[in-house]
Amino acid sequence: TNLPIPPGLADAYYEVTLVSLPSGTVFGFGLATKPYPAFRFPGWNQHSMAYHSDTGNKFLSEDGEGQKYGPSFKQGDVVGCLYDTLCGQCIF
Repeated sequence: TNLPIPPGLADAYYEVTLVSLPSGTVFGFGLATKPYPAFRFPGWNQHSMAYHSDTGNKFLSEDGEGQKYGPSFKQGDVVGCLYDTLCGQCIF
């Protein structure tokens, strides 16, 4: 969605099921501020954070290699994103 997180929430959570993820496709999952460039993966631009399917790395406003975070994910997996609005932490 492109809707903002409602003010006053302590936590915001969403999840997706990767119903279709063809081989060689990379999925970036996370949060970003508007306006965000459509040609950039989430996490690769300022004020965004994301978890990427190919490496399992977490990206925070950077377009390098990211930080080792968790396992890679694939078709059929369910991935969640919890954002703690009080401390600004994002957990996948």
